[in-house]
Amino acid sequence: MKKIFSILLAVLLMLNTFGFDVYFGFVIQKCKYEAERTGSDEGLTEMVLTPAEESLLNYTGRNEFKMNGRHYDIVKKEYSGGKVRIMCYDDENEDKALEE
Repeated sequence: MKKIFSILLAVLLMLNTFGFDVYFGFVIQKCKYEAERTGSDEGLTEMVLTPAEESLLNYTGRNEFKMNGRHYDIVKKEYSGGKVRIMCYDDENEDKALEE
């Protein structure tokens, strides 16, 4: 009985710790899939920046950055004509979670 309780407690702690990342990973993948499937960027935020402006972004992860107090997850990044076009998911839920 103690062994089952220990395993259950360990699983619950892991879900609590990693569940946030897993959930938002699914949300980001869903946005990417929908954008590719429909050819539409609906639900995504588009930013067109110069390379100098891009270098000022506060990257918090490989495909995440923070700008003006908001977190964004990068879905697509394209370079053309001296500009950087970034399609990203405005991560309001992460902002709310970090405020608490």
